[in-house]
Amino acid sequence: MVINTNTAATNAAYNLGKNYADHERNLTRLSTGLRINSSYDDAAGLAVSMKMAAQVRRADAYSANIANSRSFLETQDGALKQLGKMLERMSELKALAHDVTKNSGDVDLYEKEYIQLQTQFALTTTEKFNGISLFSPTSTPDPLFLNNPERGDQVQISRPFFGDSENGSFWNVGHSNYSVISGSFSWREAKADAEAKGGHLATITSQDEWDKILSIGNLNSSNLWLGGTDENTEGSWEWVTGETWSFTNWHPGQPDGALVENEDYLHKFASSTFWNDWPSDNGNPGLQNETVGYLLECQVGLKDIPWSDLHASIQQVADARAQNGAEQMRLQMEAELNATNTTNLESALSRIQDVDIAKNTSDLAKTRVLIDAGTAMSAQANSSQQSILKLLDSTRN
Repeated sequence: MVINTNTAATNAAYNLGKNYADHERNLTRLSTGLRINSSYDDAAGLAVSMKMAAQVRRADAYSANIANSRSFLETQDGALKQLGKMLERMSELKALAHDVTKNSGDVDLYEKEYIQLQTQFALTTTEKFNGISLFSPTSTPDPLFLNNPERGDQVQISRPFFGDSENGSFWNVGHSNYSVISGSFSWREAKADAEAKGGHLATITSQDEWDKILSIGNLNSSNLWLGGTDENTEGSWEWVTGETWSFTNWHPGQPDGALVENEDYLHKFASSTFWNDWPSDNGNPGLQNETVGYLLECQVGLKDIPWSDLHASIQQVADARAQNGAEQMRLQMEAELNATNTTNLESALSRIQDVDIAKNTSDLAKTRVLIDAGTAMSAQANSSQQSILKLLDSTRN
């Protein structure tokens, strides 16, 4: 028997402290629902669970991106459906315009509706989804790409291009078409030839018309007759169509009242600039016998559009809707794959970090009993030294 060291009490205190620590750890796990609450609990498991948790968050974000992309395609499909309906009606109007029992006034009414549909078609192709164009803003298809954050691959979201009917890209009823007619013509011969072709010498009364003329691409800095003259009203320039002179970008001071009778207009095209090449004002008609071509302007009518243009446009919209449907189906499959992967990731993460409630409840009951027992044994260990005191008392007697 010793006095200085109470080994039994020390062991009882050690075990009691250990049971207290286990008891507190079980309480923490049950209150948080997590098996790992600090790096001390499971250092390697904590590192793996952090990476997995980040991967689950990325998968959730990708799921949201897929849902937004599907909404984009659904909106695009709605616009394509409307474009298809417009083209169906436009082709119907063209067919009606060829009815031999319809007079020119009837055809004009068909053309008015056609032009309105043509304008609406152009507006519909500029629709956006949250500021992103549903269709290509360029002259070629311009797809978007949905990036998978884990695999690194891409899912294409098509944005087809549809020519803008307002700019005369296709079936542009109500607009003017321009073409260069080469040959040896006086101004009057050019005027007569243009009228025989169902048009007139080109007139330019707006910047928009000028831009369209420059876009035809085969001017080659040529000298070409245009439809300007003061033939009908001496000293007062006008276009052959009767339009007043309104385009302001001509050579300064021209034309003006100094022009002599029967002066007609020759235009020189060069790059993207232009200027007047006027005859002298000495009474000589001057340019009327030049050997040049002319610029023909023709109004496109409903009967004039090739059926092939409308057929090609209808096919283009049909192809775009089919592509849209295929991409929606792929996104559906991608969403399901992502959901499956996310579920499996969460299951693996749960096995690492989540607490087993049944096991920890059992451990909690065990540590509680051990604490009670340890407390009692610690008291017993501390009271065991009483026997030594009795021995000491007996020596005094």
